[in-house]
Amino acid sequence: MLSKKTILICDGMNYIKGYRYQMNCAAKEAGVRPCTIHVASPPEKCKEWNASRDQAEAYTESTLEALIMRFEEPSSMARWDSPLFTIGWDDQSLPFDSIWAAITSGIKPKANPSVVPNGQTAPSTVQALHSTTSTLITTLLAHLSDNPLSTHLRLPSPPYPSTGLALPARTITLSELQRLKRQFETIQLQGFKRGGQGVLRAGWGEREWGEAWVKFLEGQWGTREWVDQV
Repeated sequence: MLSKKTILICDGMNYIKGYRYQMNCAAKEAGVRPCTIHVASPPEKCKEWNASRDQAEAYTESTLEALIMRFEEPSSMARWDSPLFTIGWDDQSLPFDSIWAAITSGIKPKANPSVVPNGQTAPSTVQALHSTTSTLITTLLAHLSDNPLSTHLRLPSPPYPSTGLALPARTITLSELQRLKRQFETIQLQGFKRGGQGVLRAGWGEREWGEAWVKFLEGQWGTREWVDQV
């Protein structure tokens, strides 16, 4: 089905990054340009949509909860998700021109190198970074759905600090969290490319990322004294 003369759209249960990785490899083999479009929506909105479906087509509550927990959000930091366009479920303007340019004239992916060159993050480090940031956002949105006035979120420790996450006394939106997530991950990648400067450390796992991510959010929100060194 992959061809340089057609545009193939895979619209389905692509929440497992391993599946998206396989599609990226297939695109490389066929010499075509891949593109990931992620329509971001909070868990409660997904539940609302599911409840409005016909009973025969709707997921059971337990199945939907399992899908939400297992969801692995695409990341522009991962080569198999790039180029990535993240669109909020309620966005009124869509980047049609950018998407079209990506699939018709963008850079074609090259074959995977057998080793990771200097100046690049090891895949396991990037995966741990992305997984940790995404999990916290999902947990926070679910918490705020039930406790909209909450100013503190208890988190599993490890990988997150035992003190949890101090929240601002205002509404926190999905778009804000996505923006902070992109900013945090970009800082880490740039730090690595500068030779490991900044807070990034090669070989970091979920525990280190969890602590750094919480400190970053609290620093941005001014909810706890910001500590630069981790």
